[in-house]
Order: sequence, then C-alpha cells, then structure tokens
Amino acid sequence: MEILPAEITGKIFRNLSKESLKIVRLTSKKLNALSSPLLFNRIYASSHLHDLEALSAISRHPVLSLYIQEMVFSGVFFHSPPKKKNYKSISEHDFEKGLQYYKRRVEEQNGTLQGREDFAIISTALARMPNIQMIVLTNHWFPTRDLLNDCNYHTRVYGSEDHYKEARFGGPLSRCYPPFVEPPSGKQLKLPGAIRKYVKIDHGFKVMCRALSIARVPVRMLSIDYFNPIRGLKAAAPGISVGSFCVAPRDLNHFINAFRHLRKISFSFYMGRSDNNWDMNDDSDTDNPGDEWLALMEGKVAKVFTAATNLEELTIDFTESMDHIPLYKFLGTHTWPHLRLLKLFHKEMHQNELVELLRRHCKTLKVLHLYFIIIKNGGWPEVAEVMRECVALQSLSFNHLGERVDHGNIKLAIIENLKEYVLCGRSCPIYDPDYRPHTPVRSTSASLRSANIG
Repeated sequence: MEILPAEITGKIFRNLSKESLKIVRLTSKKLNALSSPLLFNRIYASSHLHDLEALSAISRHPVLSLYIQEMVFSGVFFHSPPKKKNYKSISEHDFEKGLQYYKRRVEEQNGTLQGREDFAIISTALARMPNIQMIVLTNHWFPTRDLLNDCNYHTRVYGSEDHYKEARFGGPLSRCYPPFVEPPSGKQLKLPGAIRKYVKIDHGFKVMCRALSIARVPVRMLSIDYFNPIRGLKAAAPGISVGSFCVAPRDLNHFINAFRHLRKISFSFYMGRSDNNWDMNDDSDTDNPGDEWLALMEGKVAKVFTAATNLEELTIDFTESMDHIPLYKFLGTHTWPHLRLLKLFHKEMHQNELVELLRRHCKTLKVLHLYFIIIKNGGWPEVAEVMRECVALQSLSFNHLGERVDHGNIKLAIIENLKEYVLCGRSCPIYDPDYRPHTPVRSTSASLRSANIG
C-alpha cells in the first residue's frame, strides 16, 4: 500500500483525535513514526507520585523524550479530607473507600513536598528532553487553553466549553482517579511567611522556575492557565500569587534564569482581597507590610519579567485584584526591543503609566489588546494620541475601557470611535457627549459589567 508524502500525512494526522492516532500508530512502522510526535508532544508534571513516575519513564525513553515540546504542570493539591455531609448521595461504603484513598494521596503528597522529590524528578526529566519549548502552569484538570494565541475574552475568563465536560486532562493521575473520590483542588498551598503568619504560594511556579534554571533548559513560551469555575472565598485563585515572588536571592536568580529566554508570556497575577487595598504610594502601609507587598516594593517581580530581554509577546491579566499597585511594580521601566504584541486585562492605572509603557515600545508594537482597563488622572483621548505614535501598529482590540471621573463614577469610552481614531485618524467623540456622573460604582468589575458594553 502506498503512503502519502509525510507533509500531507502530517496535516491529516493533526486533525485526528488522540484515540484515532493511537490506533493508526499500531498499523505500521511508518505510520508509527509519523504519529508518535503528535501523541507525545506534551507531557504532564505535578507534585504527585503517579504523574512523576510517568514523567520520569517518558523522559528516559531515547525516542519519545525527543518529541516532547510542551510540559504542563498540574497545580492541584490535596488539602483537608472531605466530609460526609457534602456527599450525601454517595453510599457509606463508597465514601469511606474514597476517604481512605484521599488520605493516602495526602500522605504521598506531603512526603513528596517535604523531600522535594517533585523538584528533583522534574529538573532531571527536563534535562533529558532537549526540545521542550513551552511550559504551561494550571490549577485544574480541565483542558488547557491557547492563551498565547487567539483566545477570546470569554474563554480566557470563564473557560472553554470543554471545561464543563467530564473528561480530565490533568495528566496520568487525573485519568485514573476514582470518580467517587473528591478530586484535589487548585487552592494555593499555605506556607509559613516571613512577615505574616503564612503566605499563599503557587508551588508549581516555584518548582518549575527552579527546575528550568538548574536543568538550563531555554524554554521560549510560558502560559499561566489558571481557571476558577467556582466563585467565592474558598475558590482557587485565578492567577499566580504575588507572594510567590517573595523568595530568597538564590531562588530569585532561578526565577530570572527561567525567564531569561522567554519570547512569549501569558501571565495572570493575583492578590488576596485583604491585601488589595494597599496604596504603594502611601508610606503608612510600610508599617505593616506583607510578603506580597515586599515582593513588589523590593522590585522582585519586575526583575523577573525584565530578565526576558528578547520578549516578543506579553499578555498580563491582573484579575481585578491589584488596582492600587502601579504598573511599573510589575514590569519595571524596561524597554523590550522586540516586543510586538501587548495584551493587558483587568487593571486600573494612571494615564501616565500606560502612556509611558506604550511610548517605550512605539517602534516595535504591532498588536495591542486592552480589556477592562480604567485610567485615572487623564483620559483616553490623550492615550489615543500616544497610540498613534506607534508607527508599526497594525491591530487593535478594545473592550470595556473607562476613565475614572471620581471615586464613584467611571466614564466608558466608545470603543469603535477610539479604534477609528487610532488607526485611521477619523475624529469622533471618544465619550458619550450626554454622559453625566450618576450612581456610585461599587467596584471596577461591577461598574463595567453593569454598563453592558461590548
């Protein structure tokens, strides 16, 4: 039987499901060689032994290890055991069986964390897989999203339709996990803090940065695929805790090394509501700082991001949790000489902060996306003038842009008029001429959503 050219066969195989590829792979050596790179291009890691054993085995394989281009760290953890009152529909026998299984996973997890086995195994595996280009960090067992490319706003914030299917995509452990047992959650681990009683940290982020640095793997892409289908105080955080950057100088150097070769970053930050009221310009806050506050004030976050000197694409979601913190505390005052794409989500900032960021990259920036951005001490007409200075700008995407009029009022920009002026120079009203300040706004997110613009 004649086989099509490899280029055509490859295109066909890329449109097949993994189940179909597994069948095709068994039919001949030729098809096995063509389908294997698609079946083994992604590998999973976590702090759980089942995942780590599979990771170690694949990384030792002389052929399969060369196919791996992406590593996904499933940042889910076992916390306190479930209570029967929350599982009334499950029989006593199944609940007790599930409870014992859960407790065994807790013991395994704690042993792995205390012995730093996850770090040792992951760093060793990374060194054996020379073609890895991308790291994805998740806090769920749902399918990962393509946040580095054309991911629409609804999928970015609320997840894709696949998130609500029963299938689990978190790695080997997720696939064999008993259906009657409460799954691990994406809630952050609580570890002793330098300032407060404890600090919430993203263990996977710290482990992966250390491992990449030790293994000297120059990955090009980093995506933080945090998703929270449950809203509420006990829900998992929608981004990396800023407290994760509050580390000793040695670990900070590992972070910097991990970011050094990145070309594309899709990142989301998170800060707890109790810490969201800090004003970085208010000296009174320095009397009672927290770990997150220190990480920002000492410039640790900015040092890590500015280490990516060849950065080309930057997407940052501030998750509506740090409006009082200046932009430069995250990005510094650095100019990335090759930055061509910038996407910012869910942030309130001074006009000059955005203006300065745009001016530093006006010669290279081609794509600009701004979603749920509020500016104060200025207006969008002034920002639009600076956008027009971006000589390479080719694509704009705006949604829910506002100007803070006072503490209780936000004036929304007319998106289409703003885009027309920036791209074509057509002078149109950027705000509604009939706008009048009215009902006080409870919060940034509430005010913008209530306007129902989009």
